[in-house]
Amino acid sequence: MPWHAVYADQLRKCKQGHPLWCPDAGRRTSGILVGDVGYLKEGAFYPLFNATLDANDDINTRGVPERYKKFVVKDDLRKEYAKVIDRGPLHSTSLRKLQSCDTTLACGFQCTDKKGALLVIRTPAIQEELRDIDNMKRHMSSHIDSWLDFAKRQRPELKMEDITFVFGFIKTTQWAVAALTKGQNAELSFTGKFTDTEPAFSVEPRGTDFEYRTGPAGRDTQLTMPIDQCVFLHYIKMERLIGFPRCVIVRGERLAAP
Repeated sequence: MPWHAVYADQLRKCKQGHPLWCPDAGRRTSGILVGDVGYLKEGAFYPLFNATLDANDDINTRGVPERYKKFVVKDDLRKEYAKVIDRGPLHSTSLRKLQSCDTTLACGFQCTDKKGALLVIRTPAIQEELRDIDNMKRHMSSHIDSWLDFAKRQRPELKMEDITFVFGFIKTTQWAVAALTKGQNAELSFTGKFTDTEPAFSVEPRGTDFEYRTGPAGRDTQLTMPIDQCVFLHYIKMERLIGFPRCVIVRGERLAAP
């Protein structure tokens, strides 16, 4: 199982949404937005266009599907919540805390199972969500053919089941993610470093299979940091079920508002 899949499988149990191994993926300037239509690959979300914006909006400079119809958003259904996750670690149930976080957020854990995952965020996370899922489902069902045609012109390997419609996310400013396999009794420590210039994690005993990422690069030099790093994604997608040619389902959903 690839690292991004181990991480997502372990942290999904925290019920915050779909965990992203690559929170820094997406647009360079605006990141991931509510209303984005795109696809997930190797722990990252790649937006194709935004269905809640006009065809000629700057976000949609790569184009939109033929017969494009904008999904109209009612302002009172767009919700924002502050501090939905505290700064510091969020971890799988297989990790047991050995060392509480200090001021740099350095902390230590022991893995009680074969696999484990850890997310550390530098600042409290915010959540944005569009609470209009039923209408989003109907809109996606009506337009999935043209969306898929548009997606396949850019990525021919994409299938209907790959297309995702974002209705929410949880974001922070800086992050560190780690995953372990064959980690029974291993001790995983976060050093408090969010950059790639110094090691962010260590593990004992040596030889334990683990991998980590930190980001975004170069942010430690900024006086103010934008909250644009998507650590959990909330989205709708479609799947084929026996007896039903198409069925819209919700993935990575966080229904209960904080």
